[in-house]
Amino acid sequence: MSNDGQRPPEPDWARWEAEHGPVGFDAIPPQQPAARSSAPLDIETSRHLWWGVTALGLISSILTLVMVNSDRTPFAQQLVDDVARQDPSLPLTLESAESYLTGALVLMAVIGIAFAGLFLYWVNKMRLGRLWARTVLTVIGTVTVVLAVPQLFAFGVDGGAMQIAMSVAGILQGVLAGGAVYLMHRKESQAYFLAARKH
Repeated sequence: MSNDGQRPPEPDWARWEAEHGPVGFDAIPPQQPAARSSAPLDIETSRHLWWGVTALGLISSILTLVMVNSDRTPFAQQLVDDVARQDPSLPLTLESAESYLTGALVLMAVIGIAFAGLFLYWVNKMRLGRLWARTVLTVIGTVTVVLAVPQLFAFGVDGGAMQIAMSVAGILQGVLAGGAVYLMHRKESQAYFLAARKH
């Protein structure tokens, strides 16, 4: 309050903002959401196809383990005979051979699950635009397609229902892998990988 009893004039905030910019909360710029680069449709579709390849690989591994385990005794006997021919002084009973075979099947199951996890890791890196992951998947996909061709021509020639199921899984794996590799190398996909490489 001034000595003459009058209030001081209010500051001209409009003129101040016009000359110096906004003050208070208006001076804080709104937070813009971070731009997220989304993969093109071909990459997303390729990722889903690779998931299918992984699932079929696990199914094929399970069928193989089941088939070997069902014929465990003949396999164990063959192992005993092979050891006896190579080194007759080495004692190996049928029970010991079956135990070794069971341990080998468990180890194969663990390795299969671990490889499936590693494979999905590569697929995820491919989805993020990593060129090295695309290269790894391209090599694996090409091998998968090549291995599926003989199964296609030998389909239903011999073997029971289990063998037919494994052949179907292998053929489907080759089809999905071929489609996934193709989609990863299309024009939009190539542009996506090159753009991701620059960041």
